Amino acid sequence: MPLLSGMFRSAAIYGSTDTIGGRVVGRQSDAWARRTVDAAMPHRQQARPPAWIEARLQALDDLHRKGVVNDAEYGALRARLGA
Repeated sequence: MPLLSGMFRSAAIYGSTDTIGGRVVGRQSDAWARRTVDAAMPHRQQARPPAWIEARLQALDDLHRKGVVNDAEYGALRARLGA
């Protein structure tokens, strides 16, 4: 009802209802633009590595901490796992 009474008021003062339509369209166009951009470019979440890779990385970290694997081997093995 407020929209209709605003249109009547606008028609009485300005002689047309375009002022109400402009405000409504302006608000709607912002919402439509936001939805369009979000649909076209969805927010990507960081992809987590599979659980088996996480387990192997954790085991590799343990071996490196214990001194079984040196720094060069550690780097090469992490690269092979894609981390």
